[in-house]
Amino acid sequence: MTLSVDWMAVATAAAAVAGPLIAIWVTRMSDGRREVTSRRMEIFRTLMRTRRMPIHYDHVAALNLVEIEFSGCQTVIAAWREYLRNLSERLSEPNDFDARTAFSKRREALLTKLIHEIALTLNRLLKKSALGLI
Repeated sequence: MTLSVDWMAVATAAAAVAGPLIAIWVTRMSDGRREVTSRRMEIFRTLMRTRRMPIHYDHVAALNLVEIEFSGCQTVIAAWREYLRNLSERLSEPNDFDARTAFSKRREALLTKLIHEIALTLNRLLKKSALGLI
């Protein structure tokens, strides 16, 4: 007695099992990307909203999340590190108006660069001049 295999029936059964599994996997992957984008957008929105208030709690919280949420984006991380380094610097001549002005402009330029790099990562067309800092 020979057993013959109906390959069409096997393929149909495999498709019936694999089809829903693949659909679930694709949905999960899509949801994961959407969630990452949503978290990144929230950081972007917060930095935009608080760009004139660098010591605001939300601004600081958003800065703390940049390293986590943009870990694979080297340009964002580089801009973030440069901005954080500037935040820890002290003004050498606090009574010198020109030094204070230059110091503030540099800090604003670095924040503008960070926000701009985040916008590029999120595929948002945003000119640096539109940020209102420079």
